[in-house]
Order: sequence, then structure tokens, then C-alpha cells
Amino acid sequence: MRAKDLSAILLIVITATFISACAPRHEIPPLYYQKKDLKRDVESKNFLGPLVTYSDDEKISEFGIRPFFFKHNEKDSELKEKEFLYPFVSHKSEEGYSSTRALINLMTYDKNLNESGFVEKDFRLYPFIFFRDSEDNDLDHFGFFPFYGNLKNFLGKDEIDFVMFPFYLSSKNKGENTDSYLWPIFSKYSGAHEGGRAFPFYGKRTRERDSLSENFVAWPFYLERSKIFYGEQQYQKLYFPFYAESELLGIKNRSYLVPFISFTENEKRGNKRWDIPWPLVNVTKGEIEQTRIFPFYSKSTNEKLDDNDGFILWPIFNYKKSTLHDYANIRKSFLLFIYKDIEKVSLEDNKKISKRVHLWPFFSYERDEDGYTNFHAITIFEPFVRSNDRLYRNYSSFWRLYEKQTSPEGEEFTSFLWNIYSSRKNQNEHSVEFKPLIPVFTYNKVGESKKVNLLGGFLGFEKRDEEKYLKLLFFSIPVGRSDDNIEKTELIEEEEELQN
Repeated sequence: MRAKDLSAILLIVITATFISACAPRHEIPPLYYQKKDLKRDVESKNFLGPLVTYSDDEKISEFGIRPFFFKHNEKDSELKEKEFLYPFVSHKSEEGYSSTRALINLMTYDKNLNESGFVEKDFRLYPFIFFRDSEDNDLDHFGFFPFYGNLKNFLGKDEIDFVMFPFYLSSKNKGENTDSYLWPIFSKYSGAHEGGRAFPFYGKRTRERDSLSENFVAWPFYLERSKIFYGEQQYQKLYFPFYAESELLGIKNRSYLVPFISFTENEKRGNKRWDIPWPLVNVTKGEIEQTRIFPFYSKSTNEKLDDNDGFILWPIFNYKKSTLHDYANIRKSFLLFIYKDIEKVSLEDNKKISKRVHLWPFFSYERDEDGYTNFHAITIFEPFVRSNDRLYRNYSSFWRLYEKQTSPEGEEFTSFLWNIYSSRKNQNEHSVEFKPLIPVFTYNKVGESKKVNLLGGFLGFEKRDEEKYLKLLFFSIPVGRSDDNIEKTELIEEEEELQN
């Protein structure tokens, strides 16, 4: 056979194989493939591996060119989100509200539509520019740090003014006025509180409404603070580094050689705690029991809440159990983040409600409260960031080389290398495909019918209804009926003979 003939035959085989690669889902992985999301019950269309994706269902539509751009729309709530090289630029909008974040949240711009129809605007470029246009003119503000600023409802204060910061800074909050010069060195208090300071040499502040009294001399060597809080006298004293004492909300503390040796007593809960020396050795008795010898061993229990936590050879092994209303969160970790096992367990029947396992950077596994599971390898951000949908949808497809999902109904979807290998399974159908551009191997089972093909049908076998077929050079050749169907046919023929 001449070389031209071999080339022609090979071209025919490759062409037929490539055409068959488009059936039944028209996929040519990883150039184009469809990925199933079992929980949303939608298949996304993906191009060029993880780079381009698109999906649309009754509730959500998404389009992305990773990692440059991603658009997410929720149709019920009119929520629209866009990211450009996230987290450098992101935009979010819904009815009456929009928000833009840039430079990893160093720049923010928010617009909010009030009931009156006025659109409030808030722009910030940390730490330089601050601007707000409000329906209430008293809440308008502008600042160009460090030269000049008049800011309202900012950093926990009613109003902040500055000129050539740190040369002059003034703040107002709940009737308390503070004027600072060369902040934080010189300050004067007026209004609802009085006094002043020349930091770190001397400072004094008093307030009548809660009998507040604060003093320091040669900070931090001498500090004293007292006030009445919910009808109880609270106080703190520090003679650094020799001695400190405090009483806050019924908790008394005495420290020597601050902060290394201390005794704490909680009279309301009946707890007593000794730190000798902090933070290495700790013993607590009462409602809370704790023994800690850092970094070798620690165990803490709370009888009332059924909570416990501790470690062995920190940071090698850590554990924590937190009890809430009707469930408990149980967390175990190895080397802080290398391995994490997190469970949510029902207190009523001790059944696992949800579970997450991370072995960084190899894999992550999650089973949610609805019974859906997701296993994927590799894992990068997942052990550290619990729920950042923007981060996941922009980047996780690059490293999730293998992924398997299952549903409570028994449906499964498996993908490896962006569907070069994929498997789909439900109660009635099971398909397996290995398609590195061309369909090297495919298997499909629907009910009692089966199909197995190599190279898209260059060689294969098929069983459908009562017939069996052998595929050779893409042609189906009948080879007979299945044994089960032959037996059924013979029984039917025997019954007809007996009736006759």
C-alpha cells in the first residue's frame, strides 16, 4: 500500500473521529466542554479550558473570561456583579444601590437611591480623598488628606476636622470635643468631657455622665481609669511593669511583672484562672476548666455550654467544639491549615449536618446541609477563605484539575482536566468519556441499552433493544440478539404454539 493511500485512510479516520467528538454534547475538551453544577441543576459552557465560561438558568446567568472579567446576574433580586482582575476592580448593583471597589478596596464608590428619589454618593480613595453627597446637607463631607478635611459619621465619630494633619485634628462625638495639635502629642478635651494630654508625659480626662476618670503619667508606666458601667464601678490601674489590677463586669484581675504572672477571678461564673507565666502556663478552675502548658498541651472545657478546645504540640494538632442552639461545630486541624476537618453535628440525634475537609494544597471536600457533595484537587484558597464566591468563580477553575460532585438523589458528575475525562451518572443513565480533543473512549448506558466506542466509533460495541451491534470503521454490523431477549422470544413463541 502506497504512502498516499495510508495518508488518505488516516485522514478519513481522523475526520470521522473529530466529527463524532461533537456528539452527543458537541464537546471537544478542553477547547469546548460543558460542566454540570448539580446543586443549581445547570450546565455551563466552557471554552479554552478554564478561560471562558457561560451559563444561564431561571435564576442566575454568568459569563467570564478568567481571570480578566466575570459577570454574575441574579434575576430574582436584580443583583448584578462584575469583576475586572478581581480583587483589583469589582462592581455590584441591585435595586436602588450600586457599589464599586478598586485597588483591593483602597478606592470605593457607593450610590444609594433614597425613597425621595435623591441619589446619595460616597467616594473614598484611602487614605487621601473622602467625599460624600447626602440628601441631608449636614452629612455632606470632603477630605483631602493630609491637607484639609471635614468628615461626618466617620471612624466612629460624629465629625472629624483636620488641617495639615498631624498639626491639627479635631473630633466630635456624643457631645465630646477633642482638639489635637501635633497628634497624638497635645490634646484638649471639652464639652461632655474635660481635660487634656501631653503624650506620653501626662494626661487627664473626666466625664460627668458615667463618672469617668482617666489619668496617665509617663505612659505606659502609670495609668488609672475608672467609671460606672450599668450601675457597677469599673476600674483599671497599671504600674508598669511591676503591678496591675482591674475590675470589669465582675471580673477581677491582679498581675505581677505585667503581663507574665496574673490571677483572674470571675465572681459571676465562679471561675479562677492563674497564668504563671503568661502565655505558657495556665490553670483555670470553675465553670470553665483549662490546663495549658504551651506549646505541649492544652485542654479547656465549659460544662454549661458543652464546649471544649485544646491542642497537642501546637501547632501540630488543634481542636475546638462550639455548641450553639441545636447543633455543634467541631473543628480539627493539623499544622494550622495543612489539614482541616470541620463538622456541623446535630445535638438531637448526633448526625452530621455538614462537613468540610481540606488537605492543603492537595484537595478539598465539602458536604452541605442539603446533602450535595463536592470534592476537588488541587486546593489553594479554599482552606483560608470560607465563602468568597467572587474569588472562587474567577480563579478556582485554574487549579481544580479534578472535581467530583454528588447530589442527595444519587446523581454524580466527575471532571478531570476540564472534561478531558468526564463521567455523568444518574438513576437511569451512566456515561464515561475520555476526549483529549478526539473521543478516544466513550461509554454510555441508558436503561438496558449500552454503547462502547473507541476513536468515536472506529471500533465499538452497542446493545439496544433486542439487538447487538459491532462497530467497525464507523459502521454498525448486527451480530445477534442478547441472550435475555432470545430467551424471552423463545418463551413467547412456545406460549403461542401452546395456544394454537
